[in-house]
Amino acid sequence: MYKIICSLILILLVVPSLPAQEKVSFDTITSRMAEQLNMYPKEKLHIHIDRSCYLPGDTLWFKAYMVNASSHIPIRLSRYVYVELVNPENETVGRAKVRPDDMNQFHGYISLPEGLPGGKYALLAYTRYMLSEKNQLVFKREVCIAMASNWETTHLKACSKTSSHEENTELQLQLWNNRQEQIPLKKVKAVCDKGKAVSVKLDKEKKIELSIRNKKVTPDACVRLDMTDVRNNTFRQYAAISTGMEDYDVTFYPEGGHLLADTPCRTAYKVLDVSGNSIDATLQLIDEQGNVMAESKTLYAGMGAFTFTPKSGKKYSVQVLNKQGIRKIFELPQVQESAYGIVVQSRKQDIQISINSALHSPHEKLLLLAHVRGKMICARWLLSDKGDIITIAKDQYPSGIVQCLLLDKNYNVLSERLGFIPYRKTIVCKMENDKNSYGKRTPVRTSLLLTDMNGNPVKGNLSVAITDKSMAVADTTHSILSTLLLSSELKGRIETPSFYLQTDNPEAEKALDLLLMIHGWKRYRLPEIIKGNFERPVMEPEKFTSLSGRLKNEKGEGKSRY
Repeated sequence: MYKIICSLILILLVVPSLPAQEKVSFDTITSRMAEQLNMYPKEKLHIHIDRSCYLPGDTLWFKAYMVNASSHIPIRLSRYVYVELVNPENETVGRAKVRPDDMNQFHGYISLPEGLPGGKYALLAYTRYMLSEKNQLVFKREVCIAMASNWETTHLKACSKTSSHEENTELQLQLWNNRQEQIPLKKVKAVCDKGKAVSVKLDKEKKIELSIRNKKVTPDACVRLDMTDVRNNTFRQYAAISTGMEDYDVTFYPEGGHLLADTPCRTAYKVLDVSGNSIDATLQLIDEQGNVMAESKTLYAGMGAFTFTPKSGKKYSVQVLNKQGIRKIFELPQVQESAYGIVVQSRKQDIQISINSALHSPHEKLLLLAHVRGKMICARWLLSDKGDIITIAKDQYPSGIVQCLLLDKNYNVLSERLGFIPYRKTIVCKMENDKNSYGKRTPVRTSLLLTDMNGNPVKGNLSVAITDKSMAVADTTHSILSTLLLSSELKGRIETPSFYLQTDNPEAEKALDLLLMIHGWKRYRLPEIIKGNFERPVMEPEKFTSLSGRLKNEKGEGKSRY
């Protein structure tokens, strides 16, 4: 009897460790991912606005599209959507709370205050349910507020009189019109760091000179200028404290996460100035003897890449030169002798995935996973030294980012790489006018027709912005496609996201691949899902508005709480 009890205890101790060694199947992973998505459905938002640039006193009209973050099918988990306009000082200057109308659509507006300073503002949109997530999937885009006086043609130019190594940054700013004529000023007030005045003066040529301590020159730092010209026209503008003369940094991203010894490695990089803006630069890869191993220059938005074969035990550095002639040297990550890296090659019809191994990587079985927003594409056990190539047909799976993960037998992540399946057009939108030409102030009647690729009518949820082309610039930097397929899936700030989705631009395709090497995925942790460690919501979606407060008497004494 004693032996039987001991055996039972031993079995109970051993069984919990078995799942970690279990070679899970494609069906098992698919089932667990479906369970996770059902247990914790997430929301995505896209905001369509009527234009990208506004004047103080204008009305910013918007429509919000809420979809399931995985399927991109419209959902109504939350009843309320919050939209905010935030100035460069991170202060909210406009806010709207909207709920679905009779047709179940979210739309509203934000009235822009008179006297609002010009500059680059942020438009945010979220639900309270989205804010409860670890990786908050808040919609964010840039909106331009133009200066009210001569707003189409007036702009600031900045140059720096000092280098980044001095205690203060001396900025010189000039106000220009569209004829490249400087606008003479007679009075200027400068405010920085939420209301604190900045030392400012006008020189003999009526140029604005500012002195700002270098510790104030941080990412997204700016100064607010209240200006009056010699004709008593007033201008209010936020000016970025960024002139190209500040310090900059370079971050390196080897494909798959590691520099593998004695294996050709493609390494992406990103060049940013101290204000967080991308800058152009040229690079030289140098070995320990000073030999140039590779040369490169930024392709788009401060991004570029180079390929070389690192040697075991060697160190490498990169010499960087920006357009202003500032030269810096950066060390590359350490060369790994026992590591793996996923390599992704995007071709016209498919994506090829392969595994690179360093010189002394162990021979073992590895699990390669690939999915698009939880839709499993691949779950295959591979031998690390076999050299298998996995081919994914682009027309067989949903459009969007493909996350590829390489796991060991205990489901620890060894390497990660992102790919992309482009959008396949399935809807045709035709616009027809009732006349070929119109006179002044003549009503224009336009009809929209939605069909599938075979010409069959389909139902749709649309919004159309109509603006005066002489007064507004078309917004080509953001679209519902770029939000749903790209920017909502990646970490960090993405400049002009719609650029990367251009199908007829070879440079855009190359830039997209660099973007995917640099920006990480920000969704569910797949290894934890495989183990059955599911993420659960910490709060329910907001379905109604609640108010709380305290009732007080004339003396201010609290009587009861509601």
